[in-house]
Amino acid sequence: MIPKYIKAVYPAAVDGTILQDTKLEIEILPGNGLCKECTKVFNVLKN
Repeated sequence: MIPKYIKAVYPAAVDGTILQDTKLEIEILPGNGLCKECTKVFNVLKN
């Protein structure tokens, strides 16, 4: 998911629901990958 798009559509998605007065908070977690050859876990995002 791309956070800026989620932020853009959130108001329309919750309008008229019990969530309409809520604030969206997005926590970005790093994605991990697993090497099939050496079974090492690594971060797939470059800093």
